Amino acid sequence: MSLVTCYLSLVSCGFHLRGAVTLPPQMERTQLLGVEARGPLAVEITAALEDAGARVVAGDATAQLVISGERQARRLLSVGSTGRASEYEITYQFSFELRAPAEAAEAGVKPVVTVLVPQQTVSLNRDYAFDPNSVLGKGDEEALLVREMRSFAVRQMLVRLHAALRAKDAEN
Repeated sequence: MSLVTCYLSLVSCGFHLRGAVTLPPQMERTQLLGVEARGPLAVEITAALEDAGARVVAGDATAQLVISGERQARRLLSVGSTGRASEYEITYQFSFELRAPAEAAEAGVKPVVTVLVPQQTVSLNRDYAFDPNSVLGKGDEEALLVREMRSFAVRQMLVRLHAALRAKDAEN
């Protein structure tokens, strides 16, 4: 009985699982542009879009998600008493823009592109301790951090897209 009460109170207050984003109909069939089709970012974005109810298509799309400027960098933060690196900062970022597919134009006329969500950049920073005696383990840790940062950046992009499209719909 207490489980039912708990469930009903959570449902009635509008509780939703964190990260659960439902995309609007404009993104029902989304074409992904600007990234390598089988690259890690494209795979992550495709999975996130499909989890949010969109379908990634090659043509006949209702929206085009343009990704650019994916960048990952590592910067030395501190060195130990022996002069060896002891802490690094990893930066991961990419930019995105959502467009409506260009309509077919008359011969000789450039098609007009409608920007639904202007270009934005998602940028994340993480720092981690580095142990020169455990280089292999720290390399794996860095790769794991980058994968997690990529996943979080994609979720952040979806939340921004959802909010921007909702605000645009409220204006109209």
